[in-house]
Amino acid sequence: SVTVKNSTGEYTVKITGVKETSDRNQFSDVEAKKVILISYEYENISYQSDLSVSDFNMKAYDKENNLLGSYPATEQKYGNSVSMGRKSNGVIAYALNSDSNYVEIEYYDNMFNSSADCKFVLEW
Repeated sequence: SVTVKNSTGEYTVKITGVKETSDRNQFSDVEAKKVILISYEYENISYQSDLSVSDFNMKAYDKENNLLGSYPATEQKYGNSVSMGRKSNGVIAYALNSDSNYVEIEYYDNMFNSSADCKFVLEW
């Protein structure tokens, strides 16, 4: 879990799990050796406006430092926008074309920032 503080307030983000899925989207052109599902939750502690966390706030990399693309899995679920004192959760799917069971997630409070606010290392 990480606590993010900025001029608008404070909130927490936590990665709650990672797992592989056999789910494949027959209409997707994205090649995927594996599809992984990253589960996360967030809580608006004192953020003054509604808070939403999604794949726009995250970049995923495999063990060889390749940027992973998102994957349109049916199990993917975006969190809802929540007001102060409220919580939500979501699931992001990524295409992984590596044999390793390792992913790094960089979290960005502002997707336009050049450096991440924190990094989560996930192994399964």
